Amino acid sequence: MFSALIGAVMAAAGLLAMPWAVRTHNELACRVLGGGPQQSRAQLTERVAHLTETRADAVDAQAAELRRIERDLHDGAQARLVAIGLTLGTIEHLMTSDQTAARELLAEARESSAKALQELRDLVRGIHPPVLAERGLPDAVRELALTAVVPTEVTVSLPGRPRRRWRRRCTSV
Repeated sequence: MFSALIGAVMAAAGLLAMPWAVRTHNELACRVLGGGPQQSRAQLTERVAHLTETRADAVDAQAAELRRIERDLHDGAQARLVAIGLTLGTIEHLMTSDQTAARELLAEARESSAKALQELRDLVRGIHPPVLAERGLPDAVRELALTAVVPTEVTVSLPGRPRRRWRRRCTSV
């Protein structure tokens, strides 16, 4: 009987102390996990606005860099491959010994350079596909699905640029 009374008193004391224990645990966890001092809502709103702006600037800078890379690949490597094709054409006309074999090899070399040129163009389009720039992400994903080996169906519902959602992790109880 006495032990049942002690058990009931201890259970009541535990229930009364529970809110205090949970608050203490939350404060300790926030300090240990880096919650730090609580920021005001205005400070958090200002920080989110600043991060959104800097993220947009970074995305724009990265897009400009990709376009520069495309232009450099297009104007540099592609121009060299075209020059190789023209040079091989000139060499083809200058060869005097074993003309048939030389012409066949040179024709193959020209075809190879044309294939390399096409591959390079495809690579440039892959860096920044025109469909992505012209029609956006949903159509770019659909075009990618068309080239998939496995039959693929794409359903996209994207009203605009995805926004990052911020969550406050440590809150007081």
